Amino acid sequence: MTDLQKEQILQAIKDEVSRLGSQNKVATKCEVSSATISQMLNHNWELIKAELWQKVAQTLDINTTEQWQQLKLPTTEWYSACYPMLKTPPSLFP
Repeated sequence: MTDLQKEQILQAIKDEVSRLGSQNKVATKCEVSSATISQMLNHNWELIKAELWQKVAQTLDINTTEQWQQLKLPTTEWYSACYPMLKTPPSLFP
């Protein structure tokens, strides 16, 4: 589980705390201890197992398995073909 995924789960926890009114209610809903929710919110993540993160994510309908799409940069051939055009700006007046 990546830190980015954990941050997504944290945001969902915060939203649910706002909706339900307390960390204890979120913990009960997720079937984890209130200490676990507290540790998650306080970024004390070293002792929290991935299974707990997954359990909370699943309960709060957070999909942590979605893959980020990679940005495909133009190839060198594209730069080579476009560079001459980029080097000389078009004339504004004929």
